[in-house]
Amino acid sequence: MDNMKISTALAAIGATLFMTACGNELDSLPGLWEGTPVTLGAVSQMNSTANISMEFNTSPGNGHTGTVTLRALINMEEATVPQFDGMVESYALNVAGTAMMNGKYAIVDDDEVAITLDPTSLTVNVDPQAIKYQSNIFTESQKPTVDSLLPAAASHLASVIRPQISREFLQYSMLDDVKIKNGDIMSCEIADRDYTFRKIATE
Repeated sequence: MDNMKISTALAAIGATLFMTACGNELDSLPGLWEGTPVTLGAVSQMNSTANISMEFNTSPGNGHTGTVTLRALINMEEATVPQFDGMVESYALNVAGTAMMNGKYAIVDDDEVAITLDPTSLTVNVDPQAIKYQSNIFTESQKPTVDSLLPAAASHLASVIRPQISREFLQYSMLDDVKIKNGDIMSCEIADRDYTFRKIATE
C-alpha cells in the first residue's frame, strides 16, 4: 500500500472515530469554494498569480470523507527580449492558463480537514489563443511569424508554471482553524497562511 493510500485510510479512520451524529460548521463543506488571488512567484522574467478553488464531494453514506478537486485560473506576465530582425525593444506577454489536481479529503476535527492529493493527477493547460501581446510593436510582416510561434510558447509556459502550481496545490494538505459563516464564507489556515473562500456552488 503506497503512502497516499495509507494516509487517506488513516484520515478516514480518524474522521469516522471523531465525527459522530453531531453537526458542526463543516457540515457546509461540500460544494465549490473560490479563493482570492495568490502569488505563485517569479521564474526568470515571468510573474504568476492564481485564483484557486476547491470542490468537495462527499462519499456515499459518509458526509465527512470524499473527493476533492483543486483548480486554478492562472495569469502569467513575461517580459521577453527581441527575437526578430529590426526589433529594438522588449515586449511582454499576458497569458491565461488553467490547472487541476485531484485527491481525497477527511474531516478529522471540528475545525480541521485533511487533504491527500495525487501529484500525478496534475494537469496544466495554456491556450495559445489566450496569449496576448501587451504592446503592438510588430509589423504586419512579423505578425504571421509571431502567431506561428504561439503553440510552442504555450507549451513552454505550461512547463514553466507546472512546478509552481504543483507546489501551491500540495500545500493544501491540511486546512486548519476552519470557520464557515452563513454556510458560504470559509476562512482557514493553510501552511501558516490565512485564506478566505466563497462558496459559489453546492454539491
